[in-house]
Amino acid sequence: MDFTVITSAPLVKKADGYYAYGPYVREMEIWARHTGRMHFACPVMADTDGLFTRIDFPVGKIYPLRPFDVKSAKGTLRAIRFSIINFWMIFQAMKAAGHIHLRCPGNIGLMGCLVQILYPKKKKTAKYAGNWDPNSQQPLSYRMQKWLLNNTFLTRNMQVLVYGEWPGSSKNIKPFFTATYWESDKLKLTGKELQAPIEFVFAGSLAVGKRPRYALELIRFLKNSGMQCRLRFFGDGSQRRDLEDFIQANNLQDTAQLCGNQPAEVVAQAFRESHFAILPSKSEGWPKAVAEAMFWECLPMATPVSCVPYMLDSGRRGIILSLNAQKDSESIRQLMANPEMYRKKVTDAALWSRQFTLDLFEDEIVTLL
Repeated sequence: MDFTVITSAPLVKKADGYYAYGPYVREMEIWARHTGRMHFACPVMADTDGLFTRIDFPVGKIYPLRPFDVKSAKGTLRAIRFSIINFWMIFQAMKAAGHIHLRCPGNIGLMGCLVQILYPKKKKTAKYAGNWDPNSQQPLSYRMQKWLLNNTFLTRNMQVLVYGEWPGSSKNIKPFFTATYWESDKLKLTGKELQAPIEFVFAGSLAVGKRPRYALELIRFLKNSGMQCRLRFFGDGSQRRDLEDFIQANNLQDTAQLCGNQPAEVVAQAFRESHFAILPSKSEGWPKAVAEAMFWECLPMATPVSCVPYMLDSGRRGIILSLNAQKDSESIRQLMANPEMYRKKVTDAALWSRQFTLDLFEDEIVTLL
């Protein structure tokens, strides 16, 4: 089968082959096991440093796309020129494809949503990795993609994988999930105890949208109120300097640690050692950091965005953050005063998360193909 992926996720060309973002490669390996050679319409980067993993499955034809933005007048002119090039490349990629697979949202995802209209008879899938909530505030391009993918007249022969179940969804839409671990990764549940010092972990990019600063503000509040606690950050990004300054200004050097980007096994060990995982994001799709924390008996604390309330069962499998440090710290203290409730939440969260393994993910992919 000529399986063609249209995506903004770049491939990195090195002397020994192609590389891409690690979690993306692991997912595409599963698709590749059931499709054979995989073709890509995506940006291609030169050899560069970063958290990239070598692609070991057969890579077919590459249709190179031009990434762009429209943050300036010069950028707008370049975007127009690159858009024309990209539309033509996507058209050629879809024309040759046996199965079209879109990765959304994004500028390239929007182009793919438009071009696929020309191929109503070809089998298609799309993974919408963002927030599908119809009431969420999102850029116009994202809303257009959601409308096109949901429209059964313009988008035919398509299965769209989205996170959560939402009103107004057409027959195109299939509630889905993502996964990190295999059945064989499961360890025996330990019934973790909530004892001081209380360990917190933040796993994700240090970006404005993830609100890492709030995690520090909460830890500062807990420390100043007399709690023995520690917070470790795993990830990197534009907010690192701001976090360093906050730690220095508030004497949190012994309480908060910036660990940078770390291998998946190091992050998994941190979840196993921690009592709570904090994810105060502005927006999410299916937040892996939440599902992974739950898998390792680390209770998630997250904002009620996208499908997070579903994942946390409205707080019965975690804590819904209010973004008010006093209120959120009180939620933690209530669990400290009731260890049995903490153990139940942790166990319920782990059992729920452990349903969604890569084994199940692969079974679902087979049915899609």
